Amino acid sequence: MQEDEASLLERADKAMILFYFLIFVLPLSQHHIWAQFVGDLTGIKYIGIVCLPYAIFHLAQRKALPRFFVTWQARLFIVLSIFAFLSYLAFGRIPMNLSHCLTYASFLAFFFITVSVVDTRSRMRWVVLSGIGSIGLASAYVLRDWQTHRGLYADYRPGWVVGDPNYFTVNALLFMPVALLLLQQKQPRWQRLFCLGCLTLSLAAVLVSASRGGFLGLVASSLYFLLKSRHRHPLLGVGLDNYSSEITKYADPAKVPKYETVRRVAHNSYMEIAAELGVPALFIFLGIIISSSFSLDRVRRAALKSSDDLLGRVALGLQGGILGASVALFFVSGEYQKMFWMAIFLTTCMPALARSKSIEASAVVPRGQGLDYSLTADQRPVVAVVPGGRNISSWGK
Repeated sequence: MQEDEASLLERADKAMILFYFLIFVLPLSQHHIWAQFVGDLTGIKYIGIVCLPYAIFHLAQRKALPRFFVTWQARLFIVLSIFAFLSYLAFGRIPMNLSHCLTYASFLAFFFITVSVVDTRSRMRWVVLSGIGSIGLASAYVLRDWQTHRGLYADYRPGWVVGDPNYFTVNALLFMPVALLLLQQKQPRWQRLFCLGCLTLSLAAVLVSASRGGFLGLVASSLYFLLKSRHRHPLLGVGLDNYSSEITKYADPAKVPKYETVRRVAHNSYMEIAAELGVPALFIFLGIIISSSFSLDRVRRAALKSSDDLLGRVALGLQGGILGASVALFFVSGEYQKMFWMAIFLTTCMPALARSKSIEASAVVPRGQGLDYSLTADQRPVVAVVPGGRNISSWGK
């Protein structure tokens, strides 16, 4: 990949490595250093706090402010955050420092940082590679835990540094398709090997920590709770973080299995959002996922027209990743996973990058020169003979 003057200047901006490092440690939710509390905050949040002034400084150096709310997923994310804050103010029962209200606040800062600093294709590329690397590192921890402790009891499911294996699976599904597509891109050999190594580790880790079909029963119980509580909270829900305390009112203690408790999460992100923040918040959350998918599809089509191989593959990979994660969210309360929101925030940066590339590209793309992000490694042109003696070349389309 040829580096223009802008990318050379970007490489000189050493502070950007802080953001790459933040992405790299996001999945390590139980790490003995980065996930430990120092005061009221974890090491990961302190790294984010350091990134915040850099984002403000970088924003001041730009010739134009980023369009923070150009995409629907960005607008809906702000609305969902407002819903969460109002829900906590109206129905909050736990201290602020233990509430997910602070999680939404940190996500807002994360959104601002991401849109502010990811403003070139080169930075998008390195952020995506950092995300792939973070999943590879998390997968190595999962595999090591499985290797060391699989004999503790039957059907042992590893987690260790990454925490709950269900949350790890959601995170892994986001970037595995991107790694697969970038693996086939013409790029430096080290980068292909890097994507191959991370993808291999991720596949193995997801295999040993796969979720079980028993979650279907938990989904049913979540639906039951939502239906039972709707007469009391038809629109606003039971309040942020109040699901675990409210569900005890609809469970018979005599029927709770030994060593089990009814004070638990919903194991379904959509039902938990609907139960806590209300049905409107559920539609907002669904709107974020759907609008992100449509936005990525527009970016992919624009990349095809401008022959932007990197952006097209990242867009298609994130589409598959978000789709996989959105399915996994039916079986786990993963709406607070940082990697999920990082992927969503990246989708808000990509339309501007696609527009800038389209302006640079020629207005007319020669026929047959479009890009194809198929999963085949054989990219040799296929030649067909048609009546009239003419040859038509294509790339497997």
